[in-house]
Amino acid sequence: MRCYETFELSFQGEAPKGSHAEVALSAVFTCGEKNWTVKGFYAGNNTYKVRFLPQTEGEYTWKVSGVVEKEGRETCTETESHGMVKTEGNHFVYQDGSKYLPFGTTIYALAHQPETLIDQTMETLKQAPFLRNTMYLVEHGE
Repeated sequence: MRCYETFELSFQGEAPKGSHAEVALSAVFTCGEKNWTVKGFYAGNNTYKVRFLPQTEGEYTWKVSGVVEKEGRETCTETESHGMVKTEGNHFVYQDGSKYLPFGTTIYALAHQPETLIDQTMETLKQAPFLRNTMYLVEHGE
């Protein structure tokens, strides 16, 4: 587990009877005197998941309860991250005080374009100062 990176627990179990959205699954993460309780969810294919974003280095214990009963221990190590993003006046900054510049773009019409135009757009955006479209890159094996 690394600080400011999503930590995911994954468990196998029977698919829920009834609603897949309302699943009784939660986990308590503990580091020192601090506790965080997070909800889990059914991810399909007989898989349940719990996701947690650790913000403190150190030794963590976790205990999952509900449709899955498990517990364990993880060590959270430092990362290259500057921490969480927050507002400071009219600007964004990382938790450590360094500037966060949210450059991005939205291309809603992309889903309605021919594949050749989508590819051309993505090639153009690779050279632009925007964050890359992760969903497109994963779907296209990049």
